Amino acid sequence: MKGFIKLTLALALFVVMIALCAVSFAATNPIFVITNDDNTSANTATVYSFNSTTGKLKQVKVLKTGGTGLGAGFFAMQSQAVQHNDKCIFVMDNGSNDIAAFQGPAGNYKKAGTFSNVAINTSGVGLGGSIALTPNGKFLYEGASGSSNVGAWKVQANCSLKFIAAYTPSAGTDLYDLIKVTPDGKTVIVPALNNQAAESFSINQITGALKDLGNLKWASNSTCASGGCFPFGMDFTADSKVVIFGNPSTALNETGLSASVGSKGLSKPAEYNLTNTAGVQNLTTANFSPACAPLKLCVLFFGGSGFNNPAEQPGIVTTTFTENPLKIKITHSVAIGSGSGGQFINSVALAGPTGSWMIIAQSPNSILVYPVSSTGKLGKLKSTTVDAQSTNLISLSVF
Repeated sequence: MKGFIKLTLALALFVVMIALCAVSFAATNPIFVITNDDNTSANTATVYSFNSTTGKLKQVKVLKTGGTGLGAGFFAMQSQAVQHNDKCIFVMDNGSNDIAAFQGPAGNYKKAGTFSNVAINTSGVGLGGSIALTPNGKFLYEGASGSSNVGAWKVQANCSLKFIAAYTPSAGTDLYDLIKVTPDGKTVIVPALNNQAAESFSINQITGALKDLGNLKWASNSTCASGGCFPFGMDFTADSKVVIFGNPSTALNETGLSASVGSKGLSKPAEYNLTNTAGVQNLTTANFSPACAPLKLCVLFFGGSGFNNPAEQPGIVTTTFTENPLKIKITHSVAIGSGSGGQFINSVALAGPTGSWMIIAQSPNSILVYPVSSTGKLGKLKSTTVDAQSTNLISLSVF
């Protein structure tokens, strides 16, 4: 019996040691931040390493795309994308209508090429576009404002891209410069901002081709009918069943939008009042905490870009989110910078396995880092980094 007890204890210690090693490995995994500098003369993407203890960024690489940016665009654009295993990095040249592909840190950031197709244009109206990868990294999708459509690309083994096709959404002519893929890799969502709608496409898991599932409009909602509902930056529940959008409707009318995601398209449009004590306005981004799990109480952030006409306040609105029944409730709000001073919040990303850091792209070219509590409350500003390569910093990602 004693031998059995010793063996059991030894096995238990072995399991604990494995668990501790796994936790240690996860805790020491490097975190990087990448910006699309959107430079109008010679575009670059800047890669920073992120210290999750101090909250500081350190520049490690400047990637020369060989193309040009626009130096402008819409809030919430994601014009760079990184494969989930950090193998490939993709950067949009919104001015020259192409995508530059690089290998990731393990490949020493070697450039794989620059890729374009005449059917896709991001420069035509001066507002650019966004790209999004499937979770398995096999396919990349592009929303393009200049050509008012969506492009599909296959990711090759060496990180190069092969064009699949271009698709014109059923919602009609629109910007389509925001795009995202559901966590299960089955659906592409693209807002049709001017039509107050969102389009969904199903993804062929073998070829990457898209099938248009139609669009959903919020016009039937009484609040939307009076003040307008414009689905903007978005995020999904972990089970891919609900999409949340920011809604930059009008001054003093701060709201968020939601829709159900299904195999037949989007349904159940809803709108939520997010009027807040900090006066954060022009809500353009939505970000779930990485700690969120299906059917659990979650932390959901809305980023208010602010604007200078009228002077709308930029900042962050924190809410709690439940999926069933679907409910969003404000818990915190904080103003950041000044809309009248042009310090707009353009992009928001969360770092760390539990989202304990928030990293913000702020006009004209600053990266702000804030600690975040378990309830989603932002602490004092931890660091500010100036992206010297950028003329107007619109887009960043954490990987």
